[in-house]
Amino acid sequence: MKFFTVSAAVVAVLALLVVSGCKKEMHLDSLKPASGIMSGNETVQIKGSGFKKEQGITVYFGTERCPTAFVEGSRKVVVTTPTYSKSTLVDVRVISDDGEEIILRKAFKFIKSAKWSPMDGYGSKGRSGP
Repeated sequence: MKFFTVSAAVVAVLALLVVSGCKKEMHLDSLKPASGIMSGNETVQIKGSGFKKEQGITVYFGTERCPTAFVEGSRKVVVTTPTYSKSTLVDVRVISDDGEEIILRKAFKFIKSAKWSPMDGYGSKGRSGP
């Protein structure tokens, strides 16, 4: 009888390990591109794993919600950047419809403009004039 009790306990532990291993949690690796203009409306790919195509998601860049976000596959989410009030580095937060939430810290930089201006300088090594 002692053998049966130990065997049942081992089976129960293994079953728990298998069931807990089946749930793939989301993981964030990188963003492409990792910067964009403050006026938003740019496409960004979020690379990672554990995304589910059949499940909806919400994505925030800093405090602002992305107007569109969809899972393209188990390893990629595609979003449209929101507008942002200042040029800064922000966290990217992904929330699945089942409540799972993950944050990639300081992952995206909002910049003032994608266009060159005389204030930006030119060339390399910080040269800023003729």
